[in-house]
Amino acid sequence: MANDARTRRIATNQYLLRWHPKRLFFGSVLIIGVSTVCIHYSIRVGFELFAFTMIAVMVLSSLAYAALVYRAKSQIAEMFRRSGLSRDEPYTLRADAVEFQFIPARGVLCRWPYDQVRLHRTSRGMLISPEPLLFFLVPKRHDAHLEETKRFVRIVRSHVEGDA
Repeated sequence: MANDARTRRIATNQYLLRWHPKRLFFGSVLIIGVSTVCIHYSIRVGFELFAFTMIAVMVLSSLAYAALVYRAKSQIAEMFRRSGLSRDEPYTLRADAVEFQFIPARGVLCRWPYDQVRLHRTSRGMLISPEPLLFFLVPKRHDAHLEETKRFVRIVRSHVEGDA
């Protein structure tokens, strides 16, 4: 499988949404609440302050949301570097009877027992996370043979969900 920037960005977003939903939910609610209060009070003062407040609230809300995910994304990038996976480098995922395996192009084998692996189905494919902050997206559509991909996903799901 290739590890292109687009697939990795999609996988990162899906990972954050699936495994850090409380942080994103409560952060978003707080941002919306503070923004609403600021806009509500600026309406009473006049158009000039209202327009300035709207722009300031949009900028600050965007920055606050980016701050919510910045630390997690930098930790994710560090975990990928430590695992030997660099941007646009191909890798191999394997599933045998005992463990889930990841082999980067450099050939260092990483193994995880299935009871440690977490799965989540997304509209883009299967997100596989063998440990916190490390995950792989097996896209529904990619260069590999479709039947091989389906068989791989079926094997991983049977082992992971069978242990649950």
